[in-house]
Amino acid sequence: MPQPVRSPSRRLTRDERVARIITVTRAMLVEMGHDGIVTAEVAKRCGISEATIYKYFDSKRDLLIYCAKACAAAPCATICRCGCCAT
Repeated sequence: MPQPVRSPSRRLTRDERVARIITVTRAMLVEMGHDGIVTAEVAKRCGISEATIYKYFDSKRDLLIYCAKACAAAPCATICRCGCCAT
């Protein structure tokens, strides 16, 4: 999975970081399903610590609920094969 391109001196904004976490989580849902999601692996793929995920989401459950809501608001039909994003 390609890493985001950014200059070394620029930190991601809160919105950019949350978007990255959601994008990675959505891709992992397609790849592994709900039971395969482990926050440590999400963090690793995002290039952040697991604690950073919990800075934005109270629990894995909250992350998955936010992800589902984001999917409903902006379907990811180009990458999603889970059936939640009917085109």
